[in-house]
Amino acid sequence: MITFHVKSDFKCVYLLNGSFVENPNAVKYSSAEPLYVTALPLSAHLMPYTVKILGKKVLENSELVSVFSVSDERAIVYLRPRYNYVYNRKKIATLNEHDFVESFFYSVKKGNLIKAREAMTLSLMEKVNDENLSAFFADYHFCLKDNFFGEKNDKNEKKNVYLLIDSENTAHSFQFVLESGKIHDIVEG
Repeated sequence: MITFHVKSDFKCVYLLNGSFVENPNAVKYSSAEPLYVTALPLSAHLMPYTVKILGKKVLENSELVSVFSVSDERAIVYLRPRYNYVYNRKKIATLNEHDFVESFFYSVKKGNLIKAREAMTLSLMEKVNDENLSAFFADYHFCLKDNFFGEKNDKNEKKNVYLLIDSENTAHSFQFVLESGKIHDIVEG
């Protein structure tokens, strides 16, 4: 059995093997049976679609989904939006807006180290040069806030834990320690 956590950056309801599920967090399916996930977006400019997964492997519509392995028994199914063809010059608002830490990660990955450094405390900036900052994230291609696992604080909120995804689509947990609204430290585990 594999416990799947389904995540999308757009509002939708889901069908898992034909059954409606509004919040598919921690649903268990046999790794020997296919899992069909249908995303039914709640926005008119997005199209519904279905993906087929067997174990942790995507069999259909791989351009719309990634399966990130957290452990042998856990995986995150990350769904991307499927857009309607819109013949309009107006730009449609981006659905997957990144939070503070994700923006920091993607700034580093794009080589915009000046922007990335703006998100760091002065003491962290003094400890880490640009080369080390780029090298630290070199093995990862995707950043996702951990709303699935981990401890919660006294307000029942998740700590600043993010999953960084490597080239094998394996998730690695990192806590981003914030101080005065800036990244002060990054701790693996």
